[in-house]
Amino acid sequence: MRKRLKWFYISFCLSVVVFLWGGYLFDSDFSESRAEGPTEVGGSIDTNTTWTLEGSPYIADTFTVERGATLTIEPGVTVSFNSKCLLIVKGDLSAIGTDADSIIFRDPIDPSVEPWDDEWRGIQFDSCGTNTRLEYCLFKKYWGIEFVIFCDNSSPTFSHCMFPSLMPAIGSGGEIILCINNSFPRIEFSSMTMYLFLSACVSCAVEAEIINQSSSNPILYKNNLYIDDDNYAVRAGGFLDGNYILKSGIGGDTSLGEPVDEIGDGIFTTVSPGCINVDGITNPRAEPNDWQVNIEDSGEIESFKVFSNYPNPFNPVTTIEFSIPNDGFATLAIYNIAGQKICELISGNMTAGAHSIIWDGRDANGLSVSSGIYFSRLTMGERTVSGKMILVK
Repeated sequence: MRKRLKWFYISFCLSVVVFLWGGYLFDSDFSESRAEGPTEVGGSIDTNTTWTLEGSPYIADTFTVERGATLTIEPGVTVSFNSKCLLIVKGDLSAIGTDADSIIFRDPIDPSVEPWDDEWRGIQFDSCGTNTRLEYCLFKKYWGIEFVIFCDNSSPTFSHCMFPSLMPAIGSGGEIILCINNSFPRIEFSSMTMYLFLSACVSCAVEAEIINQSSSNPILYKNNLYIDDDNYAVRAGGFLDGNYILKSGIGGDTSLGEPVDEIGDGIFTTVSPGCINVDGITNPRAEPNDWQVNIEDSGEIESFKVFSNYPNPFNPVTTIEFSIPNDGFATLAIYNIAGQKICELISGNMTAGAHSIIWDGRDANGLSVSSGIYFSRLTMGERTVSGKMILVK
């Protein structure tokens, strides 16, 4: 009998310990257990908040940074927005990645989400604070009914950011960065690509009007802007200095290389194709800026792979994404259908992870290549993988 009571007492004590310990786990460490990502966010914040690498990826509904609050996003964080959601910044946003550990803003991860209506709605700056800065950020928004960045009485800084291959819906207009109501954002050392339907990389037009009605004037410094024949690099206002603008499509004297204006001297002016009702242009570059936006996707990497380039088919610019499982020397080269090497985009030591790089449809001598099928070939040691691309002019 005493033995039974003894074991009952021991069992009871153990149960109490387990119960208390379990309560401690649920009450005290629940937030920490959630901090190991993925982390769901939504609603609004009115105090300073940090999205940490440990909490990444963040799955975001519409989210507002209220006035007086600062949202800080650590290097390496991925933010995936749910369908039709956006980030509204009324306070400050500090999203500062590094060249080796960038910050990713992207469409929904769910591959079943259809384009056009269900993509995320971008980032809206609404009279935001003066310390808002985004560096080494990749904006993976490929289908656009409206914009990627909307500045309303706001002047954030974008440095070393990549806006790849936005293709707006038919008849929607669409801009990568739209500025209204005294917005003066600074955009520097960044890359933008815009295709189809009379859209623009940067615009100050209101309700699709060509004339700048917004008293805005963004500063564009040493960016590479890629547009096709139907689009504008900058529309209705904008200060340009030291930028490279590549405009594809029909017409133009290409004897001096790309880009060329209507005179054929390779220097864009305020009346050149791709710039409309723009003032303040100062000697844009006739050759691409020599910095390299090579932003890494910080997602989990499981393979040695070249992903499908986007857009594909393309003209003349496309983004190639690839992943490598470990640090080491790697090359990424472009070959034609005959197996001849066209150019080498990467040759050097690379860190493990996901990477992306732009090919502008030119060979090793800087000459535009003809329409056709091309292959991107990634080599690391004895391993080689390839991706197929179609260039259509």
